[in-house]
Amino acid sequence: MERRVFIKNIGFTKVLLLAKSSILIWLGSCQKDSLERVNPRMPNNTNTDNNQNDNNPTSENNVTADAFVHPLPFPELVASTATLTAQETLASLIDNDANQKVLGYQGNGIMGPTFSVDAQTQIHATLKNELVEPTNIHWHGLIVPQNMDGHPEDVIQSGSSYTYTFKLNQRAGTYWYHPHPHRFTPKQVHLGLGGFFIIRDAEEEKLKLPQGTQELLLNIQDKRLLNNELSYQPTPHDIMFGYIGQHLCVNGKYKPYHNVSADYYRIRILNGSNALIYHLKLSNGLPFYIIGSDCGLIDKPMTTTAITLSPAERVDVIVDFTSITLGNSFYLINDLENVAGQGNPMFENRLTEILKFNVIKKQTKNWSLPAQLSVLERINTDDAVKTRRFEISTHHGMFGSLRINGKQFNPNIVDVQVAANSIEIWEFDNRTGMMPHPMHIHGVHFQIVARNGGRNKIQPSETGWKDTVLVNQGENVKVAIRFGSNVGKFVFHCHNLEHENEGMMLQYEIVA
Repeated sequence: MERRVFIKNIGFTKVLLLAKSSILIWLGSCQKDSLERVNPRMPNNTNTDNNQNDNNPTSENNVTADAFVHPLPFPELVASTATLTAQETLASLIDNDANQKVLGYQGNGIMGPTFSVDAQTQIHATLKNELVEPTNIHWHGLIVPQNMDGHPEDVIQSGSSYTYTFKLNQRAGTYWYHPHPHRFTPKQVHLGLGGFFIIRDAEEEKLKLPQGTQELLLNIQDKRLLNNELSYQPTPHDIMFGYIGQHLCVNGKYKPYHNVSADYYRIRILNGSNALIYHLKLSNGLPFYIIGSDCGLIDKPMTTTAITLSPAERVDVIVDFTSITLGNSFYLINDLENVAGQGNPMFENRLTEILKFNVIKKQTKNWSLPAQLSVLERINTDDAVKTRRFEISTHHGMFGSLRINGKQFNPNIVDVQVAANSIEIWEFDNRTGMMPHPMHIHGVHFQIVARNGGRNKIQPSETGWKDTVLVNQGENVKVAIRFGSNVGKFVFHCHNLEHENEGMMLQYEIVA
């Protein structure tokens, strides 16, 4: 595979050259304006001046008056062998009569196909790069050899292709894939590249979970449109807080609907956004029965009425629609009023419908939720050979410096070395930070063992194996990691993609 030459960070330097006081004044003056501009649905007490600028990237003038009139799309399924062509194409995000320029892994599509394969399968996935810039694929949550992982420096140049080949030596779970070329990741993800990777195994099959039409895969993403075109033009404010769009899309469609039976549904949810944190509820108050986290089943179902999901996190839930009367509708909603630590007043007091469910059929068969889902091996923290602390914050001398332990990504430096087949505790400390950071570690799965400060507890959706964890400001989160024999260089980083892009990423190496 060709290796891209490291491109020196110049964009964020411009931010740092601004006077600290000037930025603070600017941020304060734009908080209310940002709330109005970014809000997908203006609240009643918000100024809705009809003289909005048509060039406003989030102008409501660009949004069709119709909502929830388009069916929820689902990407095609592929198995162990597939070809993904990264390309510019057209897709309809808002209105079926108007296409936007997007990036896709196939023509006329913003999401890549869904891999649906059994554990222990050998994968052959060929990526053809028809973009004008380098790209690659990171198999997020998959334990693959270092040269298959999609390291930010391992890229496929424009006009070239590469075949990723690896065996799935891990349990069933809801994984995904997306580009990870350094300096191009947030743009390529926001413009459309990404897709689900579902692994199934015998343990899961025995549970007889809802499947077929009663298993829904939902990739929730916010998209920003400029003059009805999908846009990625980050401002200094976007770089600081993350790139936020005004259209909350599911599987690449803005406010779709889905017809369901009054039955049990398995719903796998991915936060595929660059930066936005979701606080998901059902409008009729129905509970979610959590059955899985990032990397597969948890021990026993856990019940909640709200789930906070940061970028790259996944959750696997059962929802019981049997009590809903035929002909009724309800919504999956995003309640940002209750997102702790989103990090900017622009996100307060927002409640937005994302997806409409129409109950049009009766229950087709009886089913009950298993009391026991899996038996997870818990990492014994007493076996840890080392504890490492990583300070993740923006307070390092100059306002807006995005660093981990005072350092930024340098592909020529290995920041951490760990021994193969060892256990370590990694502590992500955001107690002095000013915004949340979803931390992702390549090449391993981990278990959250403690959260101190902030929410001060492990959430129901965090009780299983994870590869990404949300660390709100004021929080210190400890995770236990078992490093296997998969030697080589990997990265760990904030999955707010604008933060990662500006250097909030370090490199570690597993050594024999």
